[in-house]
Amino acid sequence: MPRKCHVDITQAQPEQCAALLALAECVECDGFSSESLRQELRLAYDSAGWNLYLPNNKVSAAGQSKVAVDYAQPSFARRLEADNLNREFAVRAVRGRKKSDYQPLVLDATAGFGRDSFLLAASGCHVVQAERIPVLAYLLEQALKSAVRHSCNRQAMAAQRCRVVCGDSAALMADWQGPAPDIIYLDPMYLDPNKPAAQGLKASAGVKKNMRALQLLTEIYEENYPAAAMAVSNQALFAAATSLALSKVVVKRAPSAPVLAGMQPSSCLTGKAARFDVYAL
Repeated sequence: MPRKCHVDITQAQPEQCAALLALAECVECDGFSSESLRQELRLAYDSAGWNLYLPNNKVSAAGQSKVAVDYAQPSFARRLEADNLNREFAVRAVRGRKKSDYQPLVLDATAGFGRDSFLLAASGCHVVQAERIPVLAYLLEQALKSAVRHSCNRQAMAAQRCRVVCGDSAALMADWQGPAPDIIYLDPMYLDPNKPAAQGLKASAGVKKNMRALQLLTEIYEENYPAAAMAVSNQALFAAATSLALSKVVVKRAPSAPVLAGMQPSSCLTGKAARFDVYAL
């Protein structure tokens, strides 16, 4: 029996649940009092929107197990400030030495929780966030809507430069509709066999929670959509990106990870937590 993401409907309006409960990987539940449900990935609605809760943790106001797609979180909002934004490695790798009025079209082909692509949008890029997991694509869309409605001007403007598409990135790139992206950004999951606990990244506790949630969502998705979950190799993803992008492909990797598809980059930027390989086309 495929596993599910349990959706708590107790605080949400029916229309807020309808899209999620229509997805094969989601199932309705009424609260999380059952001990068995604490062993599953859970999705609950509160005043801030939808939040994921990891297994083996209590749902509490403290939210130690909570993972949210929320661009207004104070720690993330500080990264959007101009001085901090210009120091972000993802922004530097994508924009290079271009002037501030440079507004390229960027395809984030592995959007995940959307933080990197939102940083790019805040820097002036127009961003397409591609995500194959339907429930995560839905959360990305809700986060953008929330940023437009409730956030400060900088976040609202960044959200307006983003749009979400749900689907397999390799297939989307092969049948791309509209102007080709100037830059394609890839952040494929990398599991370091020598560092299973950290998943190959020198990550903060918050980043590790996000990675754990993404792993669980991927597992649930692949169980519930077996036909759609046929793994596309990193080589195929990289080949599709280099065929479509007009200017360059940027690949985010763990510092210890090998280069993607065995291809040496034109240049790279290396930080404490990640390495950004740049492939000029």
